[in-house]
Amino acid sequence: MEILDGWSGKITWELLCAKISATLGAQYDYSRFTLGDHPRIKAAFDLRKDAARGMPSGGPRVPRDERLRAAFEQIERLKAKAARLDVENRRLLEQFHVWAINAERGGISMDNLNKALAKPQREQSRVERDGDVPNNRHRARGRLPGSVESRAGQAAAGTDQVAEG
Repeated sequence: MEILDGWSGKITWELLCAKISATLGAQYDYSRFTLGDHPRIKAAFDLRKDAARGMPSGGPRVPRDERLRAAFEQIERLKAKAARLDVENRRLLEQFHVWAINAERGGISMDNLNKALAKPQREQSRVERDGDVPNNRHRARGRLPGSVESRAGQAAAGTDQVAEG
């Protein structure tokens, strides 16, 4: 995407594929069809193509001072990126509206969709350096301390708590 954001002048799929290979290395030799199958790349390419069509045949005047030229190129790159992000944002908002309407039709309320996610239980998912998992003996049986399965097993065994350590 950065390559497209910084593009100036004539743009074709072949030129873009060549620039990607030159920038990323020969192992990244993509075809126009591969790149065109990605909606974000296709939209950014079309946006740059439209911008290139609107450019006068002589192109923009480039200042002779190296610092001004670098600043000018950065401004152009940032303008292109902002335009691309605006288009992407608009598409994502449209997708969000479709999802929201479909969720409402499916019986899921907006309040339910906006409900905060539960915080993950970090201690149960932490892996120690040697690759051993804390309380591994419980996981080997498919049960975690405090889980419904664990409590059911304890009740059947007549114990009230899971032994720690």
